[in-house]
Amino acid sequence: MHEKEFGPLLLFVVVSIMGNFMGMQYFTIHIFDIFLQVSILGNVFKAITVNVTILSTLSLLAGAFIFVFNVLSFGTYSSAIYPDDIPEEVCEDLVNCVLIMYNSGTINDSMD
Repeated sequence: MHEKEFGPLLLFVVVSIMGNFMGMQYFTIHIFDIFLQVSILGNVFKAITVNVTILSTLSLLAGAFIFVFNVLSFGTYSSAIYPDDIPEEVCEDLVNCVLIMYNSGTINDSMD
């Protein structure tokens, strides 16, 4: 056995033991071995990890866009959603309002 093979083999044995005694989720680490064995999947994995900064910046921009849209739509359509008064349990804080607007949409039957 070469030195290069010992590290991953030891990792897989430790993860297998953890999977048997601690939880099934540790067996998912074995999937990364597929990335090492199949070159096409390795190239896909490299393409994702090389562009991780661009992808994370894009995700942050999308989250900010959704947040601004939800705040503006709640301010605009709150009178159409709640004709009388906004209930206390619906909008305790801004994050709760945004989550409700994101999950239910701007005007939906579940918000009545």
